[in-house]
Amino acid sequence: MGRPTVAKPLAKKLIDIDPLTPINYFAAGTVPLMEGRFDLVFELWSKWYELGPDSPISALWYAWPLVWNNKVSEAIGFIDETIEQRASAVEIELMSFLRYALKGERSKALETLTEQTREMVWDDPDGAWIIADFYALVNEREQSLDWLERMVDWWTWRGCWTCCSSRGE
Repeated sequence: MGRPTVAKPLAKKLIDIDPLTPINYFAAGTVPLMEGRFDLVFELWSKWYELGPDSPISALWYAWPLVWNNKVSEAIGFIDETIEQRASAVEIELMSFLRYALKGERSKALETLTEQTREMVWDDPDGAWIIADFYALVNEREQSLDWLERMVDWWTWRGCWTCCSSRGE
């Protein structure tokens, strides 16, 4: 974890071996994300969305690199279009939070997530990561840190479990 230079050849190999599985582009995109190369993240996550446009989560992750690449208006337009055309209830909540945060409508953003969605996302490390970012966008420092801590706890536990499992423990 935290070593994109080590992960880079593995990410390339993943795409070379299996270029038709959409989620592989998400995995590969995390490498340039950790390097701060948001242009490459957008390229890879765009491919993920292109190959799996019916995946509710790929649409949300497609919008994020637009923001990171200072294409906020394009991100908001994409979010609006996605919500209007095909979004699931959870996707609507998550994308609405992002849209309101980007528009500076803090109170609306904070009203979007139901308790049910919070509970569901709490049990997903990627979900916790994105919610931490959302709260940071609306200057909810404590909430952001709580979600970030949850993500770290989840990955620390998972990383430990993976390490122990690989040794047969």
